[in-house]
Formats: sequence, C-alpha cells, structure tokens
Amino acid sequence: MTSCGVKQEGMGMSRRKKKKRKRSEQSSSATEATISQEKPTEDPDPSISFHMLSVSESPKRVTRRSITEAPPLPRGKTYHVFFSFRNSQNDKDWVRGIIEKLESPPHCYSCCFADRDFIPGETVISNIEMAVKESVRVAVVLTEEYIESYWCKYETNVIREPGSKACIIPLQLNNCRIPQSLKDLSFIPVSKDNDKWWETLLRSLNGKIPYLPPSKSDHIFLFHGTSEKDVERTENLRTALETCACSFRCISSGRDFVYGSTIKDNVHMCVDKAATTVFALSRNFPKEKWLQHWQELSRKGFKLFPLMLDHFDLPKELEDIVIFDATREQNIWLPRLIDNLMK
Repeated sequence: MTSCGVKQEGMGMSRRKKKKRKRSEQSSSATEATISQEKPTEDPDPSISFHMLSVSESPKRVTRRSITEAPPLPRGKTYHVFFSFRNSQNDKDWVRGIIEKLESPPHCYSCCFADRDFIPGETVISNIEMAVKESVRVAVVLTEEYIESYWCKYETNVIREPGSKACIIPLQLNNCRIPQSLKDLSFIPVSKDNDKWWETLLRSLNGKIPYLPPSKSDHIFLFHGTSEKDVERTENLRTALETCACSFRCISSGRDFVYGSTIKDNVHMCVDKAATTVFALSRNFPKEKWLQHWQELSRKGFKLFPLMLDHFDLPKELEDIVIFDATREQNIWLPRLIDNLMK
C-alpha cells in the first residue's frame, strides 16, 4: 500500500471543489497584492560591449516574496505539493510532521496528504492521478521500502509518464538507493544532523514554474563539449537549474544522448524535446561542430541560447548575436541566467 489511505469522513468531492474555489480566490488576491507592491525601475542601458550580456547589468527590481511564504496557486491547481510515500507508520508520521510544518504560518502551503485528502469511494488509481494533476509539485519520499512497493512504483510511473508536466522533488531518506526511474533527477538528501535540506525544500517549493509548451517534455537542453571539464561544469549547471526554485526540467548531451545514434540524430531528438536549447560554449568545444548545429537549428527557428563558459574568439557568424557571459563564478551569473530562461 502506498501513500493511499482512508480519507476522513465528510471529505467529499464537494469539499474539494469548495477548497479549490477558496484557494483560487486567495491566490488571486495574493497575486494582485504582489503586483501592486512592485516598483518597476528603468531598464539598464541596453548597449552591451561586444554583444556580451554581462552579469553586472541588473534586471528590473521587483518586490520578491520570502522563500518561507507559499506562492499563489496557479489557475487549475488545488495543492502546492502532493506527497508520495510508502504507507508505513514511520514514513506516514514523518510526512505528517512535514505537512503540519508547511501548512502552518509563516509558510501556509497547501499540501495533498492521502489519509486526509483522497476521496472515499473512488479508486486508488483515480485518486493518485487526480492528486498529481491538481498539484504544482510532487514530493517523492524515497526509502528502501518505497522503492520495493508496487503502488509506489505505480505512482512513480504516473508522475513520469510521457506528457506529464509534474515537477518532481525526490527526498532521499536514510541514504537509500535512487530508483532507475528517478536517476535523471537531482534529489534532496534528508539529514537529521542539519536543516540545510529543509531550506532546499522550501526553495524548491517556492519558485514560479516555468512555462512548458504542450509539445515539449523538458524546459532546457544543455548542449556542451565532451571534455571532462565541459561535462563537469555543465552537469553542475544542470543540477543548479533542477534544484533551484523554478525546478527546470533539463536534458543534456553528456547524460541523455542515445548510444548507437549519430550526434546529429541525438541533437535533433533533444532539441525537439526541449523548449530552449542552451549552447555551453567553451574553448574545448570544437567550433566547427557546434557552429554547424547552431546554424542549422537557427534556420529552422528553434529557440537557442548561447552561454559562454570561457573567453575565446567567436566565429564571425555570431558577431551579431548577444552572448550570455558565464565566465565568472557560477553564483554570480546563475540568478540572471534563471531570469533570462524564465522569459
């Protein structure tokens, strides 16, 4: 048995609809309040030397919400997060404690908890599917027992099925192994020794979900060179993008290319899946290879984003293209990169 449990009596479909309508009204009010507090400033000087987008240029200032406060629920969503976990007493008590903390001030998140929010009389499968559909994110509480559970495997399949837009937050308890179906995601190791994981969870729950077109399965394709340094830097970037508040879904050439297929076929497969293709340009990335792909994809109208990891001479074909400067420490340019990818 999974996180599915018997719902308290009196919690029926009508209550879910009332709950959804009430939260929608609260979300609308909160959004209006946030907009009214924003104080737009003038745009920085758009002229950029050598067409390099520098991190020294500050974006418009807006009033930002604290990471401790729940964001307004998007239209069509009832919960900020649905917790998927093994229906053992220890796991249930742990999740209940986390939910009580998240739903209390100052956080005030709306959480889907199976024992409380699943609809009596409906099948386990329909309840799981509804919970995933009505939640902004799904927190998967990983334990060895969870990985071996039939129903937990089913929940994971529902979350990861093709076409699913669920943003997944894997929580690793007791240093358990990561199931094959979730190995492509960055996870949060839960430690009893410190609360760093709690802050990471709040940041993951708090961010605005980037728009994902219906025809796309991932937000970003990271196309990079094959040198050890390029792979390491790009994988660090992928982890940062997947665990930031926006929870980007990423694929990368170093991890997701299919062995046995040509580079060209792999590139086109990943570009078709992703809303944006980020070219991680470095002196180790052979110019003739990425330039050929850039020109071909540009002619076909794909959304391309050049990210410069090293200082080197760009080919004349890119002289009129604005390049994002990522040559300094990642913590300096990453926030601005996220702002640009959200546009």
